[in-house]
This record gives sequence, C-alpha cells and structure tokens, in this order.
Amino acid sequence: MLLLLLLLLLLIVLFLVYVIYYPPFWLIQCFQRRWPDVLWHVSTSEKVIALTIDDAPSVYTTEIFEILKANDAIATFFIIGSHVSSMEDEGDKILQNLIHGGNELGNHAMYDEPAYKLPDDELVSQINQVDKIIQNAHEAAKGVPIATADDTAFPRYYRPGHGWYNAKMRSIGMCIPTILKYHSQESTRRIFFAWRDLEESSSVMMDDRGRCLC
Repeated sequence: MLLLLLLLLLLIVLFLVYVIYYPPFWLIQCFQRRWPDVLWHVSTSEKVIALTIDDAPSVYTTEIFEILKANDAIATFFIIGSHVSSMEDEGDKILQNLIHGGNELGNHAMYDEPAYKLPDDELVSQINQVDKIIQNAHEAAKGVPIATADDTAFPRYYRPGHGWYNAKMRSIGMCIPTILKYHSQESTRRIFFAWRDLEESSSVMMDDRGRCLC
C-alpha cells in the first residue's frame, strides 16, 4: 500500500513538472481568462505564431537575425540592459540592425535574475533603464527624435526574468509565452518539442544563445 502511495505521489509530481514546462493549450486559455492583463495568447484566424528571443543581445544575435532574414521571418527580441552595455558599441549596433530588419524589441530588465524577488523600486528602475536603451536604439536607427518616433520605439511588452511574476508586476504590460523554451543541446530534440506543442497564434520563446541555433 505504501509503495502504491509513493508511486502515485511520484506521478503527481511528474505531471505537475510536465504541465509547468509544457503547459497544454487548454491550461493557457485558463490562465488567459484568470489573468487577462497578462498576454499569454492572441486569438486569430491566421496561421501565425509569435517567435520571441530572450536574453538579447549576445554574440549569437547577428547569426539568429540572419537566419530569420533568410527565411523572411521576424521576431520579438527581449533585451537585457546589461548585455547591451557589456558589448559597448556593438550592442547598440545590434539593436539598430534588429530594428532595421523589422524586428520588435521587448523589455527583459537590466539583469538575468528572477524579477519577482526584486523590490518594487528596483524593478521599476530596471524597466525604465531598458526602456530608455530601446528608445535610444530606435532614435539612432531611424534618425528621428524619440518624441516623433513611431509607437514601436516604446516597448510594448515586458517579460519578467525567469518567467515568474506576482501581483505587484501585473500593472506592467507583460508577455508570457504559450510554449516555453526547451533546454537541450540537441537541435532536433528542441524542434520536436516545439512543433509538438505548436498551436496557431502561439508565442514561442527561445534564448539568444548558441544552443538555440538550429
């Protein structure tokens, strides 16, 4: 009897882990209804998906950009401010190239850390800093002052670090993907999991790192 209970407990734990990392579409719809101010999914009759790239820029961003361009595709790159500053002028140039290529830039705060652990004032400060970095990139790319730039110069989406959020963060326009990244060094396995869970109008998240290049 004890063995059966332990087995049942193990199955429940495995199921919960599976649902967290590979949430079924019906669960995403429940989340969307429960927290409508958080963007999980957009209903559309078109056969489209939204590709998002986290933790940009990096030494791989340009290669990812070229792959997208070769396939007539664009993505939303969620920008970490410290990544831009660590690459100095090259980081700014990468952001401008992404903008020229029709890609969208989203806010991923200043550092790769769990956003829900940050004090309110620190979180707001980080978001404002990255907003400014993105706005400056649009100004440099388009050669017009921020005040006269189009609406895309102002990040429409913020994605919390490590994907978790709490009540205090919901006043920010947040984007949570319906298909989370699959951490694997094997491109074939990663593609399999993404395609298996793909739905029309899904948002797919990958990292701006070498292991995501297929």
